Order: sequence, then structure tokens, then C-alpha cells
Amino acid sequence: MKIQKSGTLPRFLVLSWMLAHLLVVSSAAREGQQENSFSEATTKTLGWRLLGPAYFSGRISDLAVPKNQSLTFYCTAASGGLWKTVNHGTTWEPVFDAHGTGSMGTVAVADSDSRIVWAGTGEPIAANHSTWGNGVFKSEDSGKTWQYMGLSDSHQIGRILIDPVDCNIVYIAAVGHLWGANPERGLYKTTDGGKAWTRSLYISDKVGVVDMAMDPSDRNTLYAAAYGRLRERYARSEEEEVKIVEGGGIFKTTDAGQTWARLTNGLPSNRLGKIGLAVSPTNPQKIYAVVERVVVEIRLPAKELDAIKKLIRSEQPSQKEIQRILKVIKASAPREDMDAAVVAGLSRREQVRWRRLSNEAELDTGGGVFRSVDKGNTWTRTNEL
Repeated sequence: MKIQKSGTLPRFLVLSWMLAHLLVVSSAAREGQQENSFSEATTKTLGWRLLGPAYFSGRISDLAVPKNQSLTFYCTAASGGLWKTVNHGTTWEPVFDAHGTGSMGTVAVADSDSRIVWAGTGEPIAANHSTWGNGVFKSEDSGKTWQYMGLSDSHQIGRILIDPVDCNIVYIAAVGHLWGANPERGLYKTTDGGKAWTRSLYISDKVGVVDMAMDPSDRNTLYAAAYGRLRERYARSEEEEVKIVEGGGIFKTTDAGQTWARLTNGLPSNRLGKIGLAVSPTNPQKIYAVVERVVVEIRLPAKELDAIKKLIRSEQPSQKEIQRILKVIKASAPREDMDAAVVAGLSRREQVRWRRLSNEAELDTGGGVFRSVDKGNTWTRTNEL
């Protein structure tokens, strides 16, 4: 081959080499496509493997263990369906995937017949990412098949209680719509296994029931936690998106839900959020309640809000100015609510810095853990939250 003085190959040889290269690449690509093509037989041999999350799972909303069984239990994932294990959690099987929702609130197994399982859909939280469910379902074969039993417009189910003697008697805590008012909320009861429902406890179309507990020594005595909350689509901040609706609290019945009385002695009376209930299985005189209580927001003029932010940032804040603003704040809130007062427009970090700067006590909304030792007649606050 004759090399030109310029040190380059003739043009026709270069073009021939490029064409041959393209033909080889094209042929290899076609062969690769044939080798990598999937058929139905190929995909059937593939299996799934977990890629993550590696360090944490999603929220678990409830757990139910059949009476006198230690290896079998059911678990509801907040937005991941209902799961069952028969080997103490070594392996799990989804048992509710074909029923229109993955959002789960609660699950319950009948003490008198472990084959009867009730599932309540719709996780009962007030977050902007929470999804609603489509009612309550019942299984009579340990979760193999399910039957829809109603209450689809309740959206969120907080708790299901099954009578320990008569499994046809079931109580449902229906929280109701998060994004608006609706009448299908409160505490519902059936005496025929779910064919018909009676609303046993009703507060309003904005206040539902989120939790219940039964006296282990008297199946006609129940406690219910009412919960009113409303999430608004258009709000200025995350804190303003959820509004607590007055009417929440703890109620008690001693006649299986025919009549209810509100428990008040020692419990907060207003600004009540979500409440969790538990009755001691060994001493039913003792009842525990975890009570959420929201803050009192103080709205100041823009001028005063800017003054607080300047004081927080200042290296030598004026004590005279601090005291002046404190007087404005105290004039805007009842004396008994001062420990729960926050200034609207300040971030959480700014709230803490302002309270320290003004020598105010730590924020205390008045919620926390409450205990009764006389079946709910009187309550004592054991610690704050």
C-alpha cells in the first residue's frame, strides 16, 4: 500500500473502512437484540428481590393476634395493605390486595372464633399525604376471602372492636372525611355480623371517633375517643393546613352503646386533637389515654412580628423591648393558655429562641398521658407531651 506524503490513507480506503465498521456494528446490534429479547417463558422464571428502603419500613397502623395463638398474627401497613404471618413473622403474605385500596387503618380478630377477621380501611391520620379507604371488610376464613360490609364514605377507620362472646356484635370507630364535613362518622355498631349498622355515638359532621377500648371484665362498658380535624386545601403554612374542630374528648358507655357520657374530671376540655385509649387487661379500673392538645396561636401585627425577629437576631437584645412585646402577647391570650401560646409567623426554631429570650416557660399545651384508676371517673396527668 502506497502511503501519501501527507501521511494519510487514500480517501476511498478510509470510506471503505468506515462502511465495513458500520456493517459489523449493525450486525452485532441485531444479534444482541435477538439474544436479549424476552419471551413469556423467560419472564416467568424471573423473581422479585427487595431493593429498599434498606433501613426503615413504612408506617404500621395496627396489629392483631388471634387469641391463644403465638405464631399467627395480622399487620396493617398505612398504605401497604394487610399482611399475615403464620410463622411468627419469619415470612409474610399479603391477604388484601384485591379490594380496591392499600390504605389500612385497623384489623381485629374475634376472640370467640379466630377465623373471623375484620379489616378497616383508611389510615386515620391528618397528614396531607394520607389516603382514604373504602369501608370495612370481613373474612370468615382467616383472611383467604373478604366480604365488603359497608361504611365506605367514612374514609378512615380508626379501630374495630369485636364482642369477645358474640362475634356478631362489632363496633367501628369511623373518623370521617379529612378534607371536609360528612355525616358518616362516629361510632357504629352491628349486632348481626355487619348486615345492618346503627350509629351509636355521633358528635357532628366534622367530629368522628378515632379509638375505642373495651372493659375486659364487662363487655357492655366501652370507652371512645372523639376526634375532630379538618384539612384545608389552601393554607399559608403547614401548621395552618389542619384545623382542630372542637367536640373531641373521651366518652363512656355502660350499656353497650345505648347511651354515652363524656368524661371530663381531670381531662382537658378544649383544643383536643387525637386521643389513644387503653384499658389494663389485669386491672380494668385503670385506663390510660394519650391526649394530643394543640397550641394557642397569637397573631400579632406585622410590626410586632418583625420586632421579635430582630430581637432574636440581635447580639444585645433590648430587655425593655422584650417586656413591651410580652405585654402585647399576654393581652392577646387567656392567662391559663400562656404556656401553650405560640406566635404565628415564627418558625419552630424562632419560637424556641423567643421563649428563651423572654424567659418564658417551655411550651406546654396541656396534653400528654392521662391515667384513671376508677374507670374514668377521675383522671390524673402523669406526664406532658
